[in-house]
Amino acid sequence: MFYKIGHRGAAGHTPENTLSSFQKALSLNVDMIELDVHLCRSGEVVVIHEDTIKINKRKGLIKRTDYADLIRLDIPTLEDVLHLVRGRTRVNIELKGSDTAYPVSRIVKKYLKNGDFKKEDFLVSSFNLKELKKSHRYLPQIKKGVLIGPLGPLSFWINKLPLIFNYYLKTAERLNAFSLNIHRKLVTPKIIQVTQAQNIKAFVYTVNNPAEIRHLKEMGVDGIFSDYPDRL
Repeated sequence: MFYKIGHRGAAGHTPENTLSSFQKALSLNVDMIELDVHLCRSGEVVVIHEDTIKINKRKGLIKRTDYADLIRLDIPTLEDVLHLVRGRTRVNIELKGSDTAYPVSRIVKKYLKNGDFKKEDFLVSSFNLKELKKSHRYLPQIKKGVLIGPLGPLSFWINKLPLIFNYYLKTAERLNAFSLNIHRKLVTPKIIQVTQAQNIKAFVYTVNNPAEIRHLKEMGVDGIFSDYPDRL
């Protein structure tokens, strides 16, 4: 199947990583929503992309901020989002912050136990391979996604892409990963072919242009992350 994935909910329609954004994505019949998580000082797993936040005109790290201060800024917890979704679509949890693998595993196990979700409904992904490997230990039954993206000048990646891609592909194989989530500027027909040959899904992020979406579908990708999932 082709996966229509709502990036941070439906970030092109409503503020990203908010309950309203995830509700909008559900109304658009996505096959999966994607969200980012950090651990705040008081112990809650919160859904936000950045690791810093501005409170009372002062900028602070999420990990050094209590949830009592974050809740006023329309920042939900992971449990808030899972309670909203309750098995109506799949959920891709990206481990954005450090030390998130264990608390996320406890929450996922809780929602599996209460029957709101099946194990097939979750995908845990990360750029942080250390956290992803820990997640694999805590949640071996849950699908994993290895993120690959240009973490520096694109020219650097273009020159070294075959070597770097092979490293990420081998990592995905060792984790028995479900998907390789690839930045849109790095996708080539060869990369898609090699990924799928290893029985790994080739997902692409974040694509909003309709012409680019059509091109990637023609290339045969398995899923696309978009701020406008209705365009998929």
